Amino acid sequence: MNTLLMDGKAVATRLRQELSDQLASLATSPRLVLIGVGDDADSKRYVRQKRKMAQQVGISSEERWLPKGEVSDNVEAAVLEACKDPCVDGVLVQLPLPAHLDSRAVLDCITPEKDVDGLTSISLAGLAMGQFCYLPAAVAGIAHLLAHYGISARGKRAVVLGMDRFLSWPMAIWLGLQGALVSLLPDAVSESQEVCREADIIVVALGRPEVVGARWVKPGSVVIDTGQHRRGGELVGDVRLEEVMGQAAWITPVPGGVGPMIVAGLLKNTWAAHQRAQLRR
Repeated sequence: MNTLLMDGKAVATRLRQELSDQLASLATSPRLVLIGVGDDADSKRYVRQKRKMAQQVGISSEERWLPKGEVSDNVEAAVLEACKDPCVDGVLVQLPLPAHLDSRAVLDCITPEKDVDGLTSISLAGLAMGQFCYLPAAVAGIAHLLAHYGISARGKRAVVLGMDRFLSWPMAIWLGLQGALVSLLPDAVSESQEVCREADIIVVALGRPEVVGARWVKPGSVVIDTGQHRRGGELVGDVRLEEVMGQAAWITPVPGGVGPMIVAGLLKNTWAAHQRAQLRR
């Protein structure tokens, strides 16, 4: 089988250009605040990438970093302060946070109208109830990628592999809302492999490098790899790409697959938040 790559980099570039064209006619530009804690090199690199892409489309952004050992009250106060600023349209907390902090408590300080990463309890509850909310940026990016390639989840068997509460759970909910029969599997065990082999769509969010191979994949299926790991100077995903090529019909590569689409989803949400804020003013 000739496996086709889902080019997230190209699709994200096209989406950013569309956003840039729309924002060019605005009298004011959206404003995004990114809050991080600590000095993790990967987190700082991701924030720089997000700011760079935001600037390209006309979204102004600011990063605010707190010390690694900062106490919870101060981190939460920083988030609340950003949300209270009427000139700020979106607030994002860069994950992961240091282990001593409660990520859920910190995220839930973000007000729903400024939750452009879609990860607060209120936003996730809204997603589950079919109410308005900003889709988690990763889910929004994957949804846009599937739509671009004409891949529908309706009537399909879908598996989300992994139990990340910020990605796996909302991804499973979204797929179910699209009309898919969804299985949310906790780990790469033999039982999971059997279920995956029956799936039309597999979203892999295990957070471990190159776990999923050809034996997991049904011929002709769609494989979405959300992983990103550094190994020997290169980036790899949760899926053994070369092994699965020839088995799946579609697959997202690493790098250049889901990663660029997550940032595109964030930017699209920020623009939408700005539009809604303008209506309230």
